[in-house]
Amino acid sequence: MASQTKMWFTADTHFGHVNIVRYCGRPFNTIEQHDRTLIDNWNARVAPGDVVYHLGDFGLPQGFDDGYGYLCSVKARLNGQVHLVLGNHDKLVEKVGPLFNMFVTIHNVNTCRVSDTGASDGKRQYIFMSHYAHRTWKKSGHSSWNLYGHSHGNLADIPYLLQMDVGVDCCGFAPISYDEVKTFMAAKVPSPVDHHGRRGDEH
Repeated sequence: MASQTKMWFTADTHFGHVNIVRYCGRPFNTIEQHDRTLIDNWNARVAPGDVVYHLGDFGLPQGFDDGYGYLCSVKARLNGQVHLVLGNHDKLVEKVGPLFNMFVTIHNVNTCRVSDTGASDGKRQYIFMSHYAHRTWKKSGHSSWNLYGHSHGNLADIPYLLQMDVGVDCCGFAPISYDEVKTFMAAKVPSPVDHHGRRGDEH
């Protein structure tokens, strides 16, 4: 019996970015160790046919003779069908045709609807994905989720907003599954902020 396709989310892998280890205090001695660990952690969770949404800052090669070629080799080693939401460090990714074409889709923001009888409407979970956290987003008043990266765990979680930092600094340096995100959101008591009125009055 074939295994069921799973959905995963991640951000801020910063492959090849030598300074990220120091900037974020990541527990690695070299960028080679950093990248090798993130690749191994990714493939230990994600199967080749799974869907992965990467919410920005895939990589920024430093100190490599062929930095773009290095990022292409990293992407080729990662399991899953990867959709990229562009981060502030992904401008270089856009310029390299072979790397650009290794992603299923590339967007500035992205959305998806996941069939889930446990969703608030009993049918689908709507997810709004961006590199940056939002205070309001499409359908935020109707139990949609905002998944984001960029902040490297430094942005305080707001318990009344259905949002989550899915960057590797927050998720054990590995992608996080849809079910794990769902469990995180279930612990919240949503009361969305919206320009139409007071907190909790969105319509």
